[in-house]
Amino acid sequence: MKRPIPGTIDTCVLWGRDSRTGVETTPETIRAALEPWGTVRACVASLEAVLYDLDGGNAATLALARRDPFFLPVAVINPRDLGAGVRAARAREDGFVFARLFPDEHGYTVDGPACLELLEACEKAGLPVMLSLSVAGAAPVARALAGRRGRIILTGVRYMVQTDCLVLARANPSILVETSMLNTPDGISVFAGELGAQRLVYGSNYPAIAPGCAQWVLRESGLTGEDVGRIARGDGLFRAGGGR
Repeated sequence: MKRPIPGTIDTCVLWGRDSRTGVETTPETIRAALEPWGTVRACVASLEAVLYDLDGGNAATLALARRDPFFLPVAVINPRDLGAGVRAARAREDGFVFARLFPDEHGYTVDGPACLELLEACEKAGLPVMLSLSVAGAAPVARALAGRRGRIILTGVRYMVQTDCLVLARANPSILVETSMLNTPDGISVFAGELGAQRLVYGSNYPAIAPGCAQWVLRESGLTGEDVGRIARGDGLFRAGGGR
């Protein structure tokens, strides 16, 4: 039975054409998939920017958000670009809600000099950063975030890195955890119990995961309706000055 969570802000959505598969995720398909689950805003990053055209993809995302307020724009930034620091400052000025990094696709290490410089630039610009734990693992991310106080959203938090993620987040109150890969109800409840619900932000990881799956896990976590709402709305990001 479908039980949508009203007022949801989905922080983890990709849009556009995947050049590896030829599949295109359009704004219309995103709205059709997410709105029945109570989603009122979707934070979208461009597959075009990730896979083949950084500037074109980011410009398209910004244009989409300007014509349709359902979409909140997420900037894809590659620290291998020598202008990455300037891009970070400009992204905040242009209205991107946060930056998302794709080290596996772009071929860099998160604790390398270029990425560290980018993280510093994002922190100075007040631009939150979404960073994955899924493939790189926790050790390089821990090195990259040592001493950081800018807002970081850890995504891809699978079972094998959940404990490491908790240790990182306990040590740094600026870290938030995106929920899409916390794919069991007790994963959500453990993180909320350890960190507080305000440190979790809802994401579906659409189109890779059906939005109903992420919503079911959150619904069945045993948290109070108030805490479920905090996570679904992304209070820790959007009510703390990190986004709109």
